[in-house]
Formats: sequence, C-alpha cells, structure tokens
Amino acid sequence: MHKKRSLFRFLASNYVFFTALNLAVMSLLYLGFTAWQRHLAPVTDPEGLIRRAESARDGAYRNLNAERYLGRGSGAVIFDSDGRCMFEEGGWNEKFAGTDFIPDFRSGRRYYAAKLPEESENGFWLIAEADVREGGEPSITGYMLLDEAGKRLSGTLFPDCSSFSEREIGYLRGRDGSGRRIWKHDWTDENGEERRMVFWMQQTGAREYREAYAAFGVLKWVFIPVYLAAALVCIRWLDRRTKKLLQPLNEAILSFPEGSRGELETYRGPEEFSQIARNFLELERQLEESERERQRLDREKRRLFADLSHDLKTPVTVISGYACALRDGMVPEAQRQNYLDVIAKRAVRLGDLLQSFHEYSRLEHPGMRVKTERSDLCGEVRDYFAGRYQELELRGYFLKASIPAEPVWCGLDQELFGRVLDNLVNNALKYNPEGTTLFVEAGREENRAALRIGDDGRGIPPELQDSLFSPFVTGDVSRGKEHGSGLGLSIVREIVRLHGGEIRLEKTPSAGKKTEFLLTFPLWEEALP
Repeated sequence: MHKKRSLFRFLASNYVFFTALNLAVMSLLYLGFTAWQRHLAPVTDPEGLIRRAESARDGAYRNLNAERYLGRGSGAVIFDSDGRCMFEEGGWNEKFAGTDFIPDFRSGRRYYAAKLPEESENGFWLIAEADVREGGEPSITGYMLLDEAGKRLSGTLFPDCSSFSEREIGYLRGRDGSGRRIWKHDWTDENGEERRMVFWMQQTGAREYREAYAAFGVLKWVFIPVYLAAALVCIRWLDRRTKKLLQPLNEAILSFPEGSRGELETYRGPEEFSQIARNFLELERQLEESERERQRLDREKRRLFADLSHDLKTPVTVISGYACALRDGMVPEAQRQNYLDVIAKRAVRLGDLLQSFHEYSRLEHPGMRVKTERSDLCGEVRDYFAGRYQELELRGYFLKASIPAEPVWCGLDQELFGRVLDNLVNNALKYNPEGTTLFVEAGREENRAALRIGDDGRGIPPELQDSLFSPFVTGDVSRGKEHGSGLGLSIVREIVRLHGGEIRLEKTPSAGKKTEFLLTFPLWEEALP
C-alpha cells in the first residue's frame, strides 16, 4: 500500500473538477454575453471620465479615451479659461460660448423644454429649470418662453440672452445636434487654472435594452446544453477512474477460486478501497490458513479414528477370545477365574476409554459451557492435595507444595477443575516410578492466577513434547498396554481453555524437576462468565 487517499477526497476531487470545469465554461459564456450586452446597450461611466480628466497632470489629456468610459460614438472636448480648445476627441465643431447652456453633470439643476400648442398666445417654447437634488423631488426654480424663432419673450432664465439658436435650445434639453446626450463639467486643475470639459454619448433606447435582455434569453438555451456536456464529460471521467480502481479488486475476487492471487499487494486507491483490498488479502490469508487447518483436522481425525480403533481393538479382541475359550470349554477349571479376571479388567479399561472419549467429545462441542464461580485457586489446590496426600504416601510418592495462605480469586467450575487435577496427578503417577516427588505451586504470575504441577521422574521424551496435548498421545510412543487412552491431557487442555486459561509444558523445567506444567487463569475480575 502506498499514499493514503480517502474516498471522500476522491469524490471531492471529482466534484471540484466538475465545478471548476463548469465555472470555467460559465465564466467564458458570461464574459462573452456580457461583452455582447455592452455592445448592444453600453454601460457608461461619466464619473470615471471626469476623474480621469481632473487627475491629468499639466494638461496631458491625450490618453483620456472617452469611448472607454462613454461607449461607442462618444466624445469629449476640454477648454481652458479663455475658451481655447486644449483637447478634442469625437468630432467637436462648435464654439465655446454655446457651452454655457449645456447642463452641468454634477449639478442638480436640469432644463426641460416643451413645445406649446400652436394656439397658445404665450409662445412656441417653454423652458423650465428644475432642481432635483433635494429629496429627489424636482423643484422649479426658473422658466422662460421663446417664440418659434427662438426669441426670448419672457421669464427669469438667462435674462442677458435675447434669442437662442436651435442648437442652444438642444443644449438646454441635454442633446447635441445629432441627438446624443451632452453634459459639461467645470473644475480647477492643480495649477489653479479653470477647465471645462464637454462630453457626449449615445442615448441607449428601449430597443437596445430589449436586445440586451434578449441576449440573456439566448444565454439560457446555451447554458443548458453546455452544462449537460460538461456533466457528461465529468461522469465519463469519474466512470473510467472508478472502474480503474475497482478492476484489480474484481480480478482478485474472480481469480481466487482458481487458486491464483491478484495484484492487490501493490494496490493504490482511496483509503476505503485500499481497506477493502487489505481485508480481502487478510480474508485470502485466513481462508488459506483455514484450508490448511481443515487438512490438518482431516489428518487428525483419521489418526484419531485409527488410534481409537487400535485402543478399542485390543481389549475387544482379548474379551472376545477369552469369552469364546470359556464358552467352548477350552479353559481348564483352575484357570477359569484368571480368564474371568482378564475379561473384567479389559471391560473396565474399555469402559474407561469410551468414557474418556465421550468426555473429550463433549468438551470440544461448540455448545459446551462451564459453570464458573468465584473460587480461591490456592484453597482449591490445597484441599485437593490434602485429600490425596495419604494415597500418594501409601503408593510411595512424595509431595512438595508451595501454596500461599493469601487467596487468589479466579472463576472455576469445581467439578471440571477437579478433573484437571486428577488427570495431571494420575499421569504423573502412571508414568513415573515409586519414589518420585510431585511439586505443586500456586499463586499469581503476570497478573493471572497460576498453578504449576511437576515431578522429578522420568520426564517426557522430546519427540512427544510438541504433540503432548493432542488426542491419543501417551507417555510411551509404543502405546503399550500399561498406559492410558492418551486423552487425559487433551481433556485438561479443553477444560482450561473453557475457563479462559492456558496450559503449557515448560520446555525448561525449574531446578530439580524433569516435567513441569504451567496453568494460568484470568483473575476473578477478568474471568469469563
């Protein structure tokens, strides 16, 4: 496995790619349609033009570029205090004097001109001045009446002017000779010189705005197919990436029944997919291990049945042969009792063997449960050996015990634990000569309840030590008639396991011992229920 990448990051990166692609495409569409809209209905910026003119140093107006601020067909002209033209752009052919009638852009005053009815006795033109700066409501501050020739008839506006040309009347209305909107702006430059700029621009009408609005309607029908195309590209890309990530997993699953391994050891992908690969490898390993264990159990089962047949065959053959001899009158009267004793002895051995096998099978059953209760390991061991001390002494064996008075609490099934002690002690007596000393120690080791049982007898042959707890393994490889069924230690191991404990044969026994078993159990606080 290599660099970890989560599925979230994988999906997030694809989503980011999809979003970025759409943003890029939509941005290009937006910029294109915005440029088209500006072409149809330009957005003007007279204030920007004024600021640019006011900031020009030493009258350097050559880079003013009125069309940049006012759109196509616009222009500007700048006059000095004497009315001389300092800069002109867009085609200006008028004199300075007429510019007094042009509305001031930053002033709140506006002029409105209206033609009066032909039957009116007051004149032909009505010119009104309104101030719209206060509260947004226009306030009439002056007026004048003109006849059809532009001659002043009456009013308060421009008292020094007796007549007005058609162009000057257009200026008062905010229009130049071509019908464009026209404004003026007066300021004082950094050198204290008075300047006047007159600028004009195209009037954007309802038709242009309708065309600009219609452009957004077109954008809607362009956006949908472009969005769907971008989504299709991203879906295909995600599909290919996902299939590429899943292909090794799929190949590994398909090839597993054939016994071949996939290339998942070097799999690279999102952490969640990598976890699946690791889990599959672990499952693959466990299945292989399970298959090896199954084969081992098959061999063990065959060996078990072979050993069981061997152990059953011997006493059954003896019993059958002796019984037939007695039945056929082939046994002298003086030996009949001996024959009957052998038959009885073999029958008892056969019963013991069947009982041991039954007990071993019961302990290995998955439904087997132990009834543990809080018990003092030291007390249980002390009571057990106190009960067998006289028997050991009569049979010529010695006992050395090291059992502390302080209790060591653990969970024990009294009956099964007694069987553990019986099997371990009986094995020691069975395979060791008289005069052997048994050693018993109980207490705590590594935060567990511990019991050590050993002896200084013959010891266990090295070739049997690894398989000692397997069924039908006895202390003598010849499996002679004087030895047991070979199930005793297997039963001990199963009982200890059911208690949540462990048992092992110490490969290096303590000083003075030839054989030593170590049994450990969880303390009561950690014991299995």
